[in-house]
Amino acid sequence: MKLFLAYLCVILTVSAQDASAIRINEVPIEVMTDDRYIKDGTQNVYLNGKDLYVTNRWGAVIKFNLFQVEKPELDQFLITNGTARYLDFYQDYIYVADEVNGLNIYKKLKDGFTFIKNLKLKGEATWLRINDNKLYVAVGRVGIQVFTLENPIEPKMTVSSEITGWIW
Repeated sequence: MKLFLAYLCVILTVSAQDASAIRINEVPIEVMTDDRYIKDGTQNVYLNGKDLYVTNRWGAVIKFNLFQVEKPELDQFLITNGTARYLDFYQDYIYVADEVNGLNIYKKLKDGFTFIKNLKLKGEATWLRINDNKLYVAVGRVGIQVFTLENPIEPKMTVSSEITGWIW
């Protein structure tokens, strides 16, 4: 249990101005095992193959390697500079709903994911889901926006629908 909670210490040791994707093994082991750094913040958990992804309200997506289920390894974290709520996968990309900054796009490379771009949205990105090549994003009080992913790094908005209330 402590291992799965220890990922937050990484966020506390790296400033928002640092690189968008930092390997977890660059963080001193003393920091990773110090109980003072284990805080709350988990938003959602995703399993993709042998990788576990955790979105965090302190501004990151944390990736765990589960090749040995009994001994999971912290692998990488992706700084979002906001509140990472939900994520979804499409081809070699991860799309992250960042409540503060909009939509973040990361591309899978052979040694991990790297930040590609941020797409500012009209409203707070609080939820997202991909179905076929359509990306659906809840944008708080604004409503819902639908993007086509024909070009995964250049999502094109096809629908913007205002809905009374708050969309989570």
